[in-house]
Amino acid sequence: MTAKLCLAQEPEADELLSQSPLALLVGMLLDQQVAIRLQLCRSKLYARSSGLASQWSKDRRRSHTWRS
Repeated sequence: MTAKLCLAQEPEADELLSQSPLALLVGMLLDQQVAIRLQLCRSKLYARSSGLASQWSKDRRRSHTWRS
């Protein structure tokens, strides 16, 4: 007996996820990658809008001085 999954909210995709453990694993991994990328982008946008990005850039340039 195969459990019926309703994760993708699309009948064909849900059927594939229910029948193929590999498709389910790959789908879950890809879902996590998208979530991580979105979080990183949101953090960058927040830093840019709050002015933290420019302060970080200035501090970073100060800490990386070239010495001959």
